Amino acid sequence: MLKIDTQRVDELAPNANAIKNARKLLQQNKFYGFYISKDQTLIFGECEGSGDSVYECSVDFINEDEPISRCSCPSRQFPCKHCLGLMYAYANLERFVTEKIPEDVLRKRQKLLDRAKKRSENLSQPKNIDKEALKKKVEEQLAGLDHLEKLMHEMVRHGFGNLNFDTLIDLFNQSQRLKEAYLPGAHKLFLSCLNHFLRVDYGYYNRNAEDKEALYSSAIDHLSRVNSLIKHGRKYLSQQLKEPDLNPQRDGVIATLLGQVWQLRDLKTAGLIEGRVELAQLAYNSYPYMPYEETIGIGTWIHLKTGKLYSTQEMVPFNASNQMKMEGSQFQVQEIKELFIYPGDITPRVRWEESKKRDLKKKDLTKIRKFAQVNIVGGLNDIKNQMKAPLGDKNPVVLIQYKKIVSVEGKPALVDFKDQRLGLTDACDSGDPKTLIFLNYLPKQYFHNQVMVARLHFDIEKGSLHAKPLSIVGEDDIIRLTY
Repeated sequence: MLKIDTQRVDELAPNANAIKNARKLLQQNKFYGFYISKDQTLIFGECEGSGDSVYECSVDFINEDEPISRCSCPSRQFPCKHCLGLMYAYANLERFVTEKIPEDVLRKRQKLLDRAKKRSENLSQPKNIDKEALKKKVEEQLAGLDHLEKLMHEMVRHGFGNLNFDTLIDLFNQSQRLKEAYLPGAHKLFLSCLNHFLRVDYGYYNRNAEDKEALYSSAIDHLSRVNSLIKHGRKYLSQQLKEPDLNPQRDGVIATLLGQVWQLRDLKTAGLIEGRVELAQLAYNSYPYMPYEETIGIGTWIHLKTGKLYSTQEMVPFNASNQMKMEGSQFQVQEIKELFIYPGDITPRVRWEESKKRDLKKKDLTKIRKFAQVNIVGGLNDIKNQMKAPLGDKNPVVLIQYKKIVSVEGKPALVDFKDQRLGLTDACDSGDPKTLIFLNYLPKQYFHNQVMVARLHFDIEKGSLHAKPLSIVGEDDIIRLTY
C-alpha cells in the first residue's frame, strides 16, 4: 500500500499558503473524484477550478521517494494546491477508486525514462571541446581577472578607513563585469570582501572600534584570497589556452573558485564519483545572499561508511521563492546510486541524481559518533593549517567529541577528554544563523560526553580557532541548532 501521511505532504508543500489552500479545497468538497492505479503508484482526480474550469491533477509515485505532481492548472508552484489536496485526501483515508493509468501519464513516464537513458548515455560519452569557443572564453576570463585586480587595487588605494557608501556602490557596480567574463566564483569572492563594509542589516558606521579592527583584519584576509585567486587563476587559464584538452580536475579547486560549471559528465570523467553510498544529513541552514538576490541553503552530510563529511548547496532566486521549494532539513538516510563529488578540500560539495530514503537508525548514530575527533588540539591541527592557506576552505565542518561544555569568562567552550579547550562562537563567514543561544535550552545530558557538528572559524585578529555549533549527535537523536 502506498504510504502517504500528512507530515509527508507538509514536507512536499512549497510553502504554508499552499498547505492552507490545499486543505481548504477538501473542506469545500472541490474534488469530483479520487482515483488510484492498480499498482498503487499513481493517485489522480479532478478538482473544481475558477469559473467553469476543471483541473486534472495527479501525483506519480513510480519513484516513491521523489513523487512527480502534474496538474492542468496554470500554477507555477510544485506541487500545486490541487495535487497537495489530492495527497491530503489519501492521507486522510478518503475513498480512492481503482482505475487505469491515464494514457497521457503513461506517455510522460516514458519520456522521463527516455531522458534518463539519454542522460546516462551522455555521461559515458567523451565531451567534445569547441577549441575556438574555449579560447574565446578563457581570453575573456583572463581579461576579467585583470579587471578584478584593478578593483582590488582601487579598494586598497582608497584605504579601508576612507571607504564610504558611494565608493562601495561604485566598486559593486564595476564588479558586475566579472559575471559577464565567466567568473561568477571570483565575483562572489570579491563581493564577500565588499560586504564586510556594505551590509543590509547593519551599517559600517555603527560599529565600535573593536568591531572595526576585526572587520579590517577579515577584509585583508579576503583581499589576500582574491589576490591568490588572481595569481593561480591566471596560471591555470594560461595553461588551458595551451592545452584545450586540459582536465579541470588538475586544478579543480582553482577552477571551482573561478566559477567552473561542473557537469556530471566532467566529474565522472575525472573519476569524482562513488557508487552505492549512504549519506545522513547532520545539519542544514539557509540564509539570504543579498548581492545575488537569492537564498542559499547549505546541507552538511556524513558518509556512513567512511565518516567523510560533504556539503550540498541550493540557490533559489528571491523572485522564485514561491515556485521553487528548497530541500531543507532531511531526517532520513539517503541511499544513493551514484555520488558525484566536486573538487574541494575538507568538506567538498556533492550531488546525486537517484536515491532512495530509509529511516535513520540508532546504529547509524552510534557509527557517526565513532567518526568524531577526540583530540581537539592534535585532531584539528592539520585542518587549521589548511584553513590558513589563502585558498583553503575557511569554514570547514568537523565532528568533535567532547567531555563537557563549560563557560570560560562568560563564553562557552568545549572540553575534550585531555582537558583541552575549544571556544564556541557565533562568528562565521558562511551566513549561518546564530546558534549559541540555543545551548541554553538543551537538556543537561547534552552538555556531557556528546558529539558536536561544528563549523570551524579562525579568528585572524586573535590567531585562535573557534567552533560554531550546528548540531549535536546524541545516542538516540540529532539535535539541530540551525534551520
